[in-house]
This record gives sequence, structure tokens and C-alpha cells, in this order.
Amino acid sequence: MKILLFNILISICFLNKGSFCQNSNKPQLDTNYVNKIIEKARKFGWNSPDSQLYYAKQALTASATINYKKGMLSSYQLMASAEYINGNYSNGLQAAKKGLIIAQWLNDKQALRTINNSIGLLYQQMGKYKESIAYFKNSIEYLDIEKYPEAYASTCNNLANSYYMIRDFDNMFKYRSIALKIRKEKRLISALADTYNDIGEYYLYLNKLDSAEYYFYACFRIKDSIGDLEMKALSSLNLGNVYLRKTDYDKAEHYLLICKELAYKISAPYYLQDALHKLVEVYEYKKDLATENNLLKHLLQLKDSLYNVENQKQLNRLFTEFETEKKELEIKNLKITQEEEKKRNRLIYSFFSIGLIFLILFLAFVYNRYKVIKKQKIEIETQKKIVEVKNKEILDSINYASIIQKALITGNQKIEEYLLKKLNFSDYFIFFKPKDIVSGDFYWATETEKGFYIAICDSTGHGVPGAFMSLLNINLLNEAINIRGFTMPNEIFSFIRQQLIYNLSTEAEKKDGMDGTLFYFQFHEEKKFLYASAFNAPIIVRNNELIPLECDRMPVGQSEHSQDFTLFSFQLQDNDWLYAFSDGFSDQFGGNEKKRLKKKAFYNLLTEISSYNGKKQKEKLSHFLSQWKGNEEQVDDILILGIKI
Repeated sequence: MKILLFNILISICFLNKGSFCQNSNKPQLDTNYVNKIIEKARKFGWNSPDSQLYYAKQALTASATINYKKGMLSSYQLMASAEYINGNYSNGLQAAKKGLIIAQWLNDKQALRTINNSIGLLYQQMGKYKESIAYFKNSIEYLDIEKYPEAYASTCNNLANSYYMIRDFDNMFKYRSIALKIRKEKRLISALADTYNDIGEYYLYLNKLDSAEYYFYACFRIKDSIGDLEMKALSSLNLGNVYLRKTDYDKAEHYLLICKELAYKISAPYYLQDALHKLVEVYEYKKDLATENNLLKHLLQLKDSLYNVENQKQLNRLFTEFETEKKELEIKNLKITQEEEKKRNRLIYSFFSIGLIFLILFLAFVYNRYKVIKKQKIEIETQKKIVEVKNKEILDSINYASIIQKALITGNQKIEEYLLKKLNFSDYFIFFKPKDIVSGDFYWATETEKGFYIAICDSTGHGVPGAFMSLLNINLLNEAINIRGFTMPNEIFSFIRQQLIYNLSTEAEKKDGMDGTLFYFQFHEEKKFLYASAFNAPIIVRNNELIPLECDRMPVGQSEHSQDFTLFSFQLQDNDWLYAFSDGFSDQFGGNEKKRLKKKAFYNLLTEISSYNGKKQKEKLSHFLSQWKGNEEQVDDILILGIKI
């Protein structure tokens, strides 16, 4: 039977051999072919940068094969543009610099102008503002202001942005004024509005709120009239921030709600996140607890979802490539000739014949079914064991990561030695309850010749992402104090923020970093301490009365604020309790109404238990949290430090 079936298979293959012997339809490589691919790549851009990158790479390979320099130049320019849109700035810079070499060899002035500007923008996004300035100036050298006023104004505005970031305001105003003048004279309305927004951000930085309001509103009005939703969202967010600083909460609410609605409409999660943050402040002032709680729940969900942006972006990229290939296939099918249709039918017949033979073979060997099923069952059991082992390995890895994190977090024995023995404080406690095995919250301490530092910090995220951020932040604290020699807490926070922005800003503009407080107790200053605080201000409880301390309302990381952190100091008295904490305890949902605990209730709790010793306070905090939370899931890591003088 096997011999008969084999002979049938061979016969069918010979009968249909013509269907497999088709002439190849490889395209002829020439400049026309390359130019067509380049034009196809140019059609995508901002709407589909991954497709643009895909075709640009195809064009580059074809251009290199036939040594077509102009095609290589265009390919590199398109690749740089696509990588810029995707946020892959290092890859974009490599492509742009290769294109610059070819443009110089061809002496193509237009390409030299655009590619120098592209390199400047890429350096700008990487936070290398001084490097970007040189390339923007190179771009201007190839521009004729009369022929290309719009490009000239745009490049001047780019220069002004870089000078603003290095706080060279004289040069910033010089180039901003040139851009403003050209855009007014040529009535470049949309670009003029962009300049108004940039000027508004400068005045906001100086806290000149009336001037900032004037320019932001001018931008908002223009962008609203021309339907530019993205810039309308940004200018409404900026206006909301201005009115929030002016304590005009009604106007702040009005513009922040506009930003929120537009952020949903254009799928701008970071605009939405900023708008929600500021709306929480508005409704907290207005005592609209229901709306505030709803916004906070939404904000927590949004905060976690932003960690998955890169994964979603990759899925979108694959989907786009699939859709692109699908469209290409449809176009190709429309151009099939009658002869190709016949060949396709023969090919289908061949595959059908082969499939029929495989079916016959399957039926001939059906008696082996039991053996095959048994083998498959064994394989399934084996795979199940492999999966179980892998799951255990992953869990073991996370547990081991927890051990590493605990090793980097300063031990209680060392903290006790310095607080109780060297600084002669009466008592202390640390209440630490991570949401997961590893934590984004951390405490850390170190000693120098002149004093003792202890930090209570809340890194972005929780779980494994938060733990990675906490390890990075601990490393930067250690570097700032023990390697770089910074002394003052505000200088230490400013250094860490600079390092986080430099190292993390290239990844899709993520706002990673931390909130927290860094105390500095000097050995020669009895009961007086210095500190810096980002968002979560510490408090003092003295004789059952709460004394709130000051803080900077900005994170240690990327944000709209760039001013230096403030150095605060406070004189303690005997029996004072000094508390520092993350926001995990006060943000926990629970109680009969399943609402957020909030800071006021948390402060009242600390005041009530301040008469007890540190050990008893930990027990009462744990008991209260368990009762409040009930069956609700813990929403964030929890960390509280208490020190009694």
C-alpha cells in the first residue's frame, strides 16, 4: 500500500511540475525603482512611522546595491524622521549623521539644511541642548530668509528652545523675536501660536502669571480657530496651571476639563495625566470629594497603564505592518494577468492533490492513533512540568530581587545606631508594607563625617517596575552623597533629577523618578535638621498638636517644573515626633464608603498615636490599615518613618 501511494504522489507531482516552475518576477533595480519606494515611504510619516521606516530601509538597501547616493540620502532622512516620531532618538541620530556625510559629499544645500535641523531636534530630545545649537546654526546658514521664511522661523524657534533649556535667556529672546517677527509678517498663524505658547512657558517659569496667561490664551484662541486639537490641549493645560497658581479655581477647572476632553479625543495619555493631577487639586480645594475620588481612581489606573505603552506600541507596529502588507497584496492581486491566473489555478490544484495524498496517508496509518495520542499526552505533561518550573523560576527570581532590594535598603540596626546612639534621639520606628514582593517605596540612610542622612522615598510605580526605579534612585543617592560629595539635601535632589532626566528622557518622554523627603542631621547642630522634600511634606507632632512642614510641589524627575529644590530647616524640641511618609497609606481605599483615606485623616491618626512608643505606633498603624482596607486590594506601597526627639 505504501509503494502504491508513493507512486501516486510521484505521478501527480510530475503531472503538475509546470505549476512549480514559474518565472521569477524580481523587480529591476534602478533609480526609478528606488524613487518609487521612497515616495511610498513619504506617504506615511506621523500617521504611521513604522511603515515609513520599513520602506525607507528597503530603499536604502536598493540604493546601496546600485550605489545611488541621492537615494541613500533620502532613505537616511526618512529613517531619521521615523525614529524621531517613534522616540528612538539614538537610532535616528545615527541615520541622520550618515545622511549628513552623503549630503556634504553631494553638496546638496537643501538636504544640508533639513538634515542639520533634524540632528538638532534629535539632540534636543536627548537633552543635549548645547550640541543641538551648533546644528541648528548650521541649518540657518543654508537658508535664505526671503525664499524660505517659514523654515527660517521654525529653525530660529528651535534654537530659542535649546537656549531656553540651558537658561541662556538673552539668546533665547534673540531667536524667539526673529521667529515671531517672520511669522507675524508672513501671517503663519499656526506657527505664530506655537511661538506664543513658548513665550508663555518662559513667563510661567519666571512665575509672571499675567504675561503667561496672555500668551497661552493667544495660542489657545488661534489653535481653537484652526482646529489644532493637540496644541489646543497643551495651551488649555497651561492655562489651567496658570489659574491654579492664581487660585482662580473656577477658570482652572474650565480649562483643565477642556484639556481632559481633548486628551481623550486625541489619545494623549500624558496630557490626560497632567490634567487629572491638577483637577484633583481643584476639587480638593472645592471640597468636591466624590469627583476628587473618581479622578484619583482614574489617575491610579492611568499611571499603571502608562507602563504598558511600549508594549502596546510594539503591537501597533506589528498591526501596521500587517495592514500595509495586506494592502500591497490587494494591489498586486488587481494587477494579475490572465496567464498568472492560470498558473495560480494549477498551483491550487497541485496543493489540493498533495493534500488529498496526505489525507490518504493519514487514513492508512490511522491504526497508530492511540500511540500518537499517548505520545502527545506525555508531551503535554512534560510541557506542563516545564511551565511549572518556569513559573517557579520567575517567582524565585522576584524573591531574589527582593533580597537584593532589602540588602540595598539600609538595615534597622544601622539606623538605630545613628538615631538613638549618635544623635541621642529617644525612639523611632519604620512601618514598611510593600504592595508586592518588591517595592517602589524605599528608605535609605548613610553617614558622613559631619552628619547623618535618611531618605523616605516613593519611586514611580510599584512591583517590579517600581523596584527597578528604587534601585536606580538608591544608587543615585549614594553617588550624590558618597561619591560626588554633595552636602545639602536640596542639591542632592537636584543632582538626582538631572541624572534621571538625562538617562531616562530618551524613552518616550517617560516621567520616571520619585517623590520623598531627605533629612540631614548634623552632629554639631543639636535638635536642628535640614531637609528637602518633593511633594510628600513631613510633619511634626508636638504635645498632640500637628505642625505641617514645607515641601516643593514637584517630583525628583521629569516635570513641567525645572527650578532648584529648596533647602528647608527646622528646630526640634524634646518629645517631638517627626514623621515622613509616602502617599500609600493616605491613598488606600476602604471604610464603609470604599473611599480614599486622604491626608487629613492620616495626619489625625498620627497625632492620636503620637503618645505611644514607636513599637506600639507600628502596631496601631497596622491594625488601623487592616480594619480600614477590609477586603479591598492594597493600592500602593506603604512607608512611614517616625523619629522621637
